[in-house]
Amino acid sequence: MQALFRSHGRGLIDEGDSAYVQARQRLPRQRLEQALIATAQAADRRAGSAGLLPGRPVKVVDGSTTQLADTPKNQQRYPQPSTQKRGCGFPALKLVVLFSLTSGAILHVLWGSLRHHDLRLLRGLWDCLTQGDILLGDRAYGEYTTLAGLPQQGVDVVARLHQCRKVDFRKARRLAEHDGLFVWTKGCQQSEILSAQQWALLPAEITVRMIRFTATIRGFRARRVTLVTTLLDPKSSTRPNTSSACMPAAGAWSCACAI
Repeated sequence: MQALFRSHGRGLIDEGDSAYVQARQRLPRQRLEQALIATAQAADRRAGSAGLLPGRPVKVVDGSTTQLADTPKNQQRYPQPSTQKRGCGFPALKLVVLFSLTSGAILHVLWGSLRHHDLRLLRGLWDCLTQGDILLGDRAYGEYTTLAGLPQQGVDVVARLHQCRKVDFRKARRLAEHDGLFVWTKGCQQSEILSAQQWALLPAEITVRMIRFTATIRGFRARRVTLVTTLLDPKSSTRPNTSSACMPAAGAWSCACAI
């Protein structure tokens, strides 16, 4: 701000931040959220069509945590990790962020305490995804409820496969080497993040595509990556209505290994 005022010949401004802090506290939360969405949309327009699939916006989901001020109110609402002794840690807030892969702009944020699983917070962002979107996520999101539920609203999913799930490509309907279709069945036990009605609406089984490749990034050790996705057709490039669409060759998605 000092540089801006000097460049316009306005002289110096008071470096104290009291007025700024007071003004910021008077801003309504809704106004700030509207500004966040507006700036994200503007950033996407200026970034152009730099997505991985033409005409298909790619939105990335990721979770994180941050420490809050150590106040009784924060401790009650966002308790610290149970591994820390009382009085020796800070309140911890968990958040899940949805952002545009094209521009990197944050689209939506949802937060909760450490007791809230990433999937539960993501569920609160489902309405922020629109038909034709592709959701890109890490291992936490490559599971049945996400892969079965989001395609019902016209959203495809690409995620890292969870390390506990083993894959035998000899049992797949093969599309290419280390690239095949698998059938997943819904478990007998209801997911904790869904209501009984939501659980009942999920299909009894789904077909997913798994791709395994070696990601080589200069300066880093090569890593073997296994992706799971609802993009089943390796040839089609558009989504017909709400059915599953394409996923290009595995190499085109090697950026997913960074998640």
